[in-house]
Amino acid sequence: HDLFTACQDRWGTAALDVPVRVIENQSSWVPSVETEANSDGVARGYGGGSARNAGAAEARGDVIVTFDDDAWPEPDCIEYLLAPYEDPAVVAVGGRPVPEYETSRPRWFPCTFDWIFGCAYQGLPVELAPTPRLIGANMSVRTTAFRKLGGFRAVDFDDLDICTRLAHEFPDSAILYEPRAVAHHYVPAKRVGWRYFWTRSFLVNRGK
Repeated sequence: HDLFTACQDRWGTAALDVPVRVIENQSSWVPSVETEANSDGVARGYGGGSARNAGAAEARGDVIVTFDDDAWPEPDCIEYLLAPYEDPAVVAVGGRPVPEYETSRPRWFPCTFDWIFGCAYQGLPVELAPTPRLIGANMSVRTTAFRKLGGFRAVDFDDLDICTRLAHEFPDSAILYEPRAVAHHYVPAKRVGWRYFWTRSFLVNRGK
């Protein structure tokens, strides 16, 4: 509640170019502190999925778009995310989160593993194309599909979970990756070390 109050004071009544509505997360999810600490380097009270659900519950549009709290989209990002929904067969569209490092990128870090930072990685399509999994830091879902699935159900790796369920529930629909929809995703210094690399790799693949 203290965090909600602080956010409301900072953004809820501020004179911004775009009106912001601050919503309190009422989720009862209580993830394992051990799991959260191992994967993120710090103990978190809640994962992204429950916060996304809180916002989605208030959404009234045909498409629900999510960004992480430490990601910021380019001005045309949402335009690129929404355009493919003109095709009724499209159920979800993800954009390209690019890393913004607090320090610098380790020379040893392989580009195929940038998903560890919640960022686009080498191997994703270079133009609009189907892909099995999107990145929650920059993604969207058709609202009817989101509601049918009951939203996000995972505390951590929530994007992996919902994409797996979308593919199962809507096998004839398309999940697309649009690399022109760019958002910048902050990468703190604690995430560029070897320990974070191997623990995140282990936990994500165990989740799969």
